[in-house]
Amino acid sequence: DECIHFRRIMFELCPLGHEHHRRALDELSRSLYTHFAQRGSISDIDESIQIFREAVSLCLEGHPDRNKYLNELAGLLGSRFEHQGKSHDLDEAISLYEETLRLRPIGHESRDVSLDNLGSQLGAGQGTVLAAVDSELGLVSKFVPPQVKFTNLFGEEATQAGALEALERNT
Repeated sequence: DECIHFRRIMFELCPLGHEHHRRALDELSRSLYTHFAQRGSISDIDESIQIFREAVSLCLEGHPDRNKYLNELAGLLGSRFEHQGKSHDLDEAISLYEETLRLRPIGHESRDVSLDNLGSQLGAGQGTVLAAVDSELGLVSKFVPPQVKFTNLFGEEATQAGALEALERNT
């Protein structure tokens, strides 16, 4: 409670237009989510979602942080869906994760996180096909030469750099 109180003060000291306004929004929202996770108070996650909606609205198309805020908002909606089971939260979370994935093209450092998040949310909706993952696999098969020997990657190799190295070795 005290942490939220101080985050609210920080937020008040950083009004719209202040260079740290988005950071103050982010910190307050994270504190509210932590409080929700610890105590289960739905009003905390509701407020956290409202704050991240504001953060997304401040990051117009092309803003470098837009994908980060969309991803965070989607995660909050997914958490609220897990807590309350309202399908509109799940639908919106999936839609936001899809938008995040579009903003993180192949080669983006967080694309794997986006695919994982989207897959998890799609799995939360029973019977939903993992279309985004299928699409991703289709792109891989389109751009990977047919003579490549497939291999499984584990541990440190299971990164983008490790995968590219393995691709070079197996071509």
